[in-house]
Amino acid sequence: METNKNVSFETYKISKQGQGNSQPLSNSSDLEIWRKFKQGNEEAFICIYKDYFNLLFRYGHQFSKDSGLVEDCIQELFIDLRAKRQNLAEVTSIKYYLYKSLRSKIIRSLSRQNRFKFSDNLLDGYNFQINLNQEMVLINSEIDDNTRQALKASFNSLTPRQREIIIYYFYEKLTYQEISEIMNLSKVKYSRDLLYRAIDKLKEELKDFKPNLFYTFILLYFHY
Repeated sequence: METNKNVSFETYKISKQGQGNSQPLSNSSDLEIWRKFKQGNEEAFICIYKDYFNLLFRYGHQFSKDSGLVEDCIQELFIDLRAKRQNLAEVTSIKYYLYKSLRSKIIRSLSRQNRFKFSDNLLDGYNFQINLNQEMVLINSEIDDNTRQALKASFNSLTPRQREIIIYYFYEKLTYQEISEIMNLSKVKYSRDLLYRAIDKLKEELKDFKPNLFYTFILLYFHY
């Protein structure tokens, strides 16, 4: 997937020019990078853009397969960040902040095009996908082809929102609070309930397998 090809975005041109200068920030915390960015440090802005563009592009494709739309939303996001940096709140997880912002932008864009339907604060029309991490599967002798297909089918049996929260919690390591805010859930309890329902459904789907296989798989063997 060539996410950076032909990007006509000002910040990408800047990031290409400044590639050799971002190393000093490599060991900085998100909070430190964000504070430098808010203070007008261009190196911090370049660091954020370079570190998260591809990740955001892949994440955005969970809501739309229109690469142009996803890229436009990412570009708009970084334009907004630069323009409003002095007024932004403190951020301890840059990925969480960018995910939340990009999700909102893509949903608004799709809504304007009547490609999403809203019902009780839930979304219809997107399809979070979970794929087996083939490298990890292949090195685990417990998982043969038949088992792998069954595991994949069990994840596909989840609703899009259940798959989404599985990704956020187990793969992205987001907190319940962060998940609630990203998914527009009014209470943290709702994110817990949604996750527990997803886990219960997976356990039911995988009840015929070895007891430890569910936990091993959910922690190690999927990505998106």
